[in-house]
Amino acid sequence: MKRRDSIIDDLHKLRERIGRAHDFDVDRIAATIREHEHEAGRTLVEAVPKPAKRQARSRRVEEVRRNRAAIAREHGNDLDAIVAAFQREEATSEVPAVSFPPKPFVKRPVRSESGKTSRASKARGVSKGEKRKGRSHRGPAF
Repeated sequence: MKRRDSIIDDLHKLRERIGRAHDFDVDRIAATIREHEHEAGRTLVEAVPKPAKRQARSRRVEEVRRNRAAIAREHGNDLDAIVAAFQREEATSEVPAVSFPPKPFVKRPVRSESGKTSRASKARGVSKGEKRKGRSHRGPAF
């Protein structure tokens, strides 16, 4: 059996008492705290910002960033000049360039509001209701 902590028990009782006094309404509790802060002339509850997370630095990433910045400076941050320089370098290089064929385009089905897909009817723009009624085209329903 766990041993009860008297401090935790006191905190639970205090929380219950404050909640009852304000009908467990968070807005009323916050307003009371603000009133107490105003009366005391200081902040009683202070939000502490979380420290920013730092990403681990990679030597390779830093090297790429340095090289990228040097190339950009060399060409005056002009993207057209950078591309032209790389194209000239590629044309004069003895190292063969790698070229991959384009990836095939895969037409993805369109999801309906219910989350289900219907490739044929969605491609034609036919709704479920029209399919049930036997209408397979858009137009006035007479």
